[in-house]
Amino acid sequence: MMTSAWTSPWLLPLAALFPLLLAALPAIPALRRHQLHLLPIAAIPALWAGLFVPDEATVTLTHALMESTWTMDHLGRVFQLFTAFGWLVAGLFSISYLRDHPRKGPFAIPFLLAMSGNLLLPTAADAVTFYTGFGVMSFASWGLVVHAGTPEARRAGRVYMTLVLLGELMVFPGLVKGTLWAESSLLSAIRTHWTLDPDPRFQIALIFFGFALKAGLFPFHFWLPLAHPAAPAPASAVLSGCMIKAGLLAWLRLLPLGEFAMPILGQTITLLAGTSMIGALVIGLTQTHPKALLAYSSLSKMGMMMLLLAPAMIEPQLAPAAIAAVLVYATFHSLHKSALFLGTALPPSRGKTGLMILLCASFAGLPFLSGALAKTSVKTLLDHPAFPNGQPFAPLFALSALLTLLLMFRFLLLTQLRPSNSKPQAPSSQLPAPHSALSWTLAVLAALLFPLLAQHFDLSTNPGYAYRPVTALTAEPALWGGLLLIAVWAIFKPKLPFHIPPGDLLNLLPRISRPWLARMETLLEETETRLNGAPGGLAYLIITLLLVGLMVSFSALI
Repeated sequence: MMTSAWTSPWLLPLAALFPLLLAALPAIPALRRHQLHLLPIAAIPALWAGLFVPDEATVTLTHALMESTWTMDHLGRVFQLFTAFGWLVAGLFSISYLRDHPRKGPFAIPFLLAMSGNLLLPTAADAVTFYTGFGVMSFASWGLVVHAGTPEARRAGRVYMTLVLLGELMVFPGLVKGTLWAESSLLSAIRTHWTLDPDPRFQIALIFFGFALKAGLFPFHFWLPLAHPAAPAPASAVLSGCMIKAGLLAWLRLLPLGEFAMPILGQTITLLAGTSMIGALVIGLTQTHPKALLAYSSLSKMGMMMLLLAPAMIEPQLAPAAIAAVLVYATFHSLHKSALFLGTALPPSRGKTGLMILLCASFAGLPFLSGALAKTSVKTLLDHPAFPNGQPFAPLFALSALLTLLLMFRFLLLTQLRPSNSKPQAPSSQLPAPHSALSWTLAVLAALLFPLLAQHFDLSTNPGYAYRPVTALTAEPALWGGLLLIAVWAIFKPKLPFHIPPGDLLNLLPRISRPWLARMETLLEETETRLNGAPGGLAYLIITLLLVGLMVSFSALI
């Protein structure tokens, strides 16, 4: 039947493979001029699958990547929907944003490849498929970071790629060990069979911190504030709105949340996540580039989501409430950050200023808006009877609310209220209206209507809370304190006493001199030449065998 074809489980692998297929079309000269129009089209099958493929739909390809499996469940559906929507609006925005850009071709290919890897993750049910999608997304997005070709972009690309490789090296042995103990590559089997391992803490820590590098956990967060100012606005939108959530999804799929307690890891994450949540906001207030400021805001929200998961690692009974809160905040953050980053590239206008103020107010959690709903999930978790030491967390979230409000006001000062101080983000002096205006309108509507979307997709038990008058009366005192500080700021216009460059901790490291780099580059080139000259690639074979031997020895030890 036609109806079953439109809801077929085969849409799950198609959603990820479709952008990959479209990436090959620019090789045809006649289609090369239309390559930007492929970007929004590529996300449509994934959005359709998230809307209409039923729960428990499963597809297994026996001969693909050691038996690849895709499954639709509630967790995958939520991530599929906001991820596909983020790529769709960013792709649509790119048509106008990059239409006259001389490097629009080098943008389209990594954009589609990174989209393919990202859309592979929400419904991937086995470790090999998930790891492949994560790797494709991570490596392809390097092309988005360095797209501008400026020294700043190349430096951001080097830092980003270094952390990507470090993360891959941490995740791989953890996944291998989990697969061996579970005797299955299915993610669900790995998550529930950690109890078979006599001491799984080291492998679980490898998986957590390996994926935490992508999510921007302190102290591995500094790549994001470097990447966002360098990348084009559509790339920043998907980096912050979609791809940064991949590590979060990996934790939800692989960590034994609800299975057994991990107090040491939970306490460690609490410390690091709390530092990320508050420290990123403080550093963000000193930024002068709007996209760097938004990057630090994303780091803070990701820290908040990690902080929500930490209690579930200490007390397994909290897992359902913690996961529900994380799903709400992940969707809320994705929709708002896509709209905010795209908005930085639009020319100033009265209508845009009004919508940006509304978006910032919603993101800061002011009453009657989407942020008020997102906070109800946090309150539900904090009020849970099994929450360990829940009360000390409340001041931390209150401080985060106050600083977020101040951060959004500073963002408005940099972009809307003082337009002369903001640098143009678009490659042309004036953006054509149709595609950019349509995509930003869709992004804004989705962000502001988040409470209705949450009700439709069962993201909250109390979706109407954001629109009730009681919301304004019961809002945290931190919000009213933040509004008072904003009024004082607006009246006295104080200057910030210091400025922390984007990348913060990275700037504390000593810079390597150019002559030293040149000597190292020469040495590497000479070594590569000698290896290439070895008969039959013997040197490469020996090195590969040594690496395999070391990995086997390492696996035996853990």
